[in-house]
Amino acid sequence: MIKIKNIQIERYRSIINLKLEVNTDNNFITICGENNTGKTNTLRAIDLFFNPDKYNRQADVPFHKLEGSRGGATTPKISIDFLLDDEDIYRISRSFDLDKITKTTGKKLKNKNFRDKQEDMTDHEINNFFSKIEFFFAESINISFPKLINQIIEDIYDIEYDKTRFRGLKSRLKDSFEEYTQGLLEVLNILSAEINPLFQEYRENWGVGFDIDTDIKKFRDLISDEIIFFINDGSNQRIEGKGSGLQRLAYILLHCRLIKKIKSKSVIFLIDEPDVYLHQGLQKKLLNHLKMITSETQIFITTHSPIFIDSYTLDNIFLLDLRISQKYYQRQKSVFNILNTEVVEFNHIDGTRKIRNYLGIGGLDYELLDPYNLILEGETDQIYIENLCHFFNLPFPKIIPANGADKILKCLDFYQSFYQDKEHNPHLLILLDNDSKGRDIYQKINTIKYGKLIIHKELIPNFLGETDYVANSNKLNCDWQIEDFVYPKVLCELVNEIFKKRNEKTNPKLKTINSKTIETKIQQAAFKQRGILALIENEKNEKNPEIGQQINFVSSQSPSEQIKQSLAKLFQKSLQGNKKMINLIQEGDIKYPKVKEFLVKITDFNNFVQ
Repeated sequence: MIKIKNIQIERYRSIINLKLEVNTDNNFITICGENNTGKTNTLRAIDLFFNPDKYNRQADVPFHKLEGSRGGATTPKISIDFLLDDEDIYRISRSFDLDKITKTTGKKLKNKNFRDKQEDMTDHEINNFFSKIEFFFAESINISFPKLINQIIEDIYDIEYDKTRFRGLKSRLKDSFEEYTQGLLEVLNILSAEINPLFQEYRENWGVGFDIDTDIKKFRDLISDEIIFFINDGSNQRIEGKGSGLQRLAYILLHCRLIKKIKSKSVIFLIDEPDVYLHQGLQKKLLNHLKMITSETQIFITTHSPIFIDSYTLDNIFLLDLRISQKYYQRQKSVFNILNTEVVEFNHIDGTRKIRNYLGIGGLDYELLDPYNLILEGETDQIYIENLCHFFNLPFPKIIPANGADKILKCLDFYQSFYQDKEHNPHLLILLDNDSKGRDIYQKINTIKYGKLIIHKELIPNFLGETDYVANSNKLNCDWQIEDFVYPKVLCELVNEIFKKRNEKTNPKLKTINSKTIETKIQQAAFKQRGILALIENEKNEKNPEIGQQINFVSSQSPSEQIKQSLAKLFQKSLQGNKKMINLIQEGDIKYPKVKEFLVKITDFNNFVQ
């Protein structure tokens, strides 16, 4: 499989020098940013690379270069590194002058780990390489259904059905207009039958079809604009009579179906704003379909929608920003605005702020209970569980915080009463802290009592996957809460951030704790039983013997609970758009895989439903 690994775009429209380094383990690449920052120009540059005949000097050369400098490095150059079968890297560059392509060059890097071993590619090798790639670009404007239909007829069906009836028809039916027409429609109707189940996932009565205008006079018109694509939604309106969202969705889904039929080539698919004109429900379904084809297709999209942006890992997320400066050119005696599209570096403080400001996440409305639900002790538990699930891309069930372990029994009584006369029998997984109160509630939950509710119960393990619990045992003394489930370095980072915020306003300053010390000690028997918050409390007081008492992590009083809530909310805020926090979680996942394993267990309905 051929994939794009790196892209460098120079002197193209609003782009002076833009570099994108793609993680080829993830075939879904998202380019986001505010309006007019260069998102679409980035896709257009890639399209120009694959379709150099589209080059337009007036539109493609940066204005300040075309009219201002008029010097040497004026025209576009686009270079792409391709990864072939996770082994070799091919770097192909296209340079343009003021009229046409001046040069296409290629280099083969023998091994991705040894870039110094390079070998020039001949023109034949470059052309042969391109012949192994099928490239599609779905623009947000200028949708051309006839162009796509021509591709169905000429490229896809000639390739995929070269031994079928259609190929024979195409060669011999030029003398039999009527027979060819019926043969063509037959093949197109096969396509519509294949596509219709996909459309019906979005709405039951949706479908597609093809027809041919009865006024066709020439054979060549059969594979031209005279072929009509329509959406069958129970009305007789043609595609232009449908809403923009439905037209756009149809266009993208047609591409997806065609891509699935391509077996002999690697596919690269660009989509400019797949979310445009679609409400959130359809956006989510479309995202799922696009993700399904990424096993064999590399997809680049631009978007404004948070649904299409993986804000938890930021993997293959490129946030673009536009810088505008001015320069005076003596020759023209004029000042020109210089537009420069740049990638925001998430590791920088300013980058963290920008990605947070850009992203927005909406809530969802649910019925009272879903078929499978999680009941947790409180909002703090919910924040950690929910956001870790987001990070690992786990589809978690409805989560209900009971606002205290001692309120869980009353919560179950309420739901039992509510569903007493209803046919619905929801499943509820009760997730409790492994402390004295949590174990007490665990013992008291009598699953037989709640006949209409199907009850499951679990104690939250620590980050090592340990539960240290035996039913009816009175000898347990561990005090593990939701914080013990979180990776130690992540929790320490949150604690130190709380200290830093406090130090901005108050003197004397609190000294931060050492995360490595905490991570080491919490795995030792002498410290493990009391839990990580008790250990953090001790370390904080040892480092701050005079003022450590100003913040308390283990008291049962209200201030301690507020601090724990502050830690959880800071975790939620930091997880999105904070590269340091993302790296800490990724590191924790490698060292302590039991955390993710437990999340997979509790979020999978099948683990609790017989």
